[in-house]
Amino acid sequence: MKVRGKMTEDGERRIRNVGRKKNTASEKNTTSEKNTTSEKNTSRGEVIITCTYPLTNRDPVTRRIAVASWDEPFLKICREAEPAGRVFTFDRYYGSSEMMTLGKRFPYIVRDGHVLWNVPYEEVTVREFYDTHGLERSDEVTLEIDNIGSAGELFETLYQAWIAFLPVLKETLDWGGRILTAWELICLVKRSFGKRKEGKPQPEQLSKYLLKRETWDLQELCRTLDADPELIGNFLTAMGYEDRAGIYVRDPKKAERVQKLLGTPPQALEDDHGLDINCYSINQAVYEINLDLTYLTVLCQERRETAALEELRPELEALILQNSGVLEQGALELRLALKEQFPSDFSYGNQVQVWESLSTFQVIVRKTIQNLERLEN
Repeated sequence: MKVRGKMTEDGERRIRNVGRKKNTASEKNTTSEKNTTSEKNTSRGEVIITCTYPLTNRDPVTRRIAVASWDEPFLKICREAEPAGRVFTFDRYYGSSEMMTLGKRFPYIVRDGHVLWNVPYEEVTVREFYDTHGLERSDEVTLEIDNIGSAGELFETLYQAWIAFLPVLKETLDWGGRILTAWELICLVKRSFGKRKEGKPQPEQLSKYLLKRETWDLQELCRTLDADPELIGNFLTAMGYEDRAGIYVRDPKKAERVQKLLGTPPQALEDDHGLDINCYSINQAVYEINLDLTYLTVLCQERRETAALEELRPELEALILQNSGVLEQGALELRLALKEQFPSDFSYGNQVQVWESLSTFQVIVRKTIQNLERLEN
């Protein structure tokens, strides 16, 4: 992820010194200077916004928008810069994210020394956006207009995304982290980043935030994130950081290996099952269903009941029987698997039929998950 400018001294200090209670005389003077600067920043100024148009290839346009205060809503300024815009995204600062295209939310914002995740556009001020990304008041802000991405659920599959991250944790076990089970991982995520599901990051969001810096103090970082130290310590290790007495320092070689792991799709998604056709769609459907079933199992463990799993068993058996040429029971109970070799006459039309059956079953699984989550709340 590319970030313009450098973190302001105030922004760095707020992240580093969360929880500090005492100031030295020199720090008091510095604080006084900061207050003076803050007062100046509430006065009139201007925001320089460069509007880009990725889908239409229009030439970028730079506009200067006058602000009465740096505490004005940032979305208001963006709309003034491009009144005809329907969707505003900030890929330069966050990378491509459905959180912006579909949810109209910033993946994260630093506010009062804490990181908030998935923050609605309308709740963020100009000052908060600038300070989050270490921008000087004279820096330009790059804005993408109507860069609409693919559709998808924003929060429905949050915990499944964390379960999908487990293989990366397993790969990095030899680096010193403790391997977590799916149940342990989900419990740690649930007691981190606040109570609301909408306020929790997906692994990709958290990794982009952490990789902005070479070193992190674990305790200070956990206070900033409002997160469990075991979760963040394991995550930092998985991202290629080494624990040096509570200070995590990124190792370039390990970090490079992690990026390769994150950029490589699971091998099962590329399997052609012995045929000369692309089976990606049904491979992905089975992969996602197994993530859903794993999370459903975790929910049932939390509630100490298995009724929901037992009710799904006949549906799963019927799905396998209906598609016996390609589907079979997975190695674990209540898991799906695709056969290593598909029938020689398996066609694209057959693949569409299997995919439709899988999609119907996935809807049933996710409704079961939603019902249990409602009971949980």
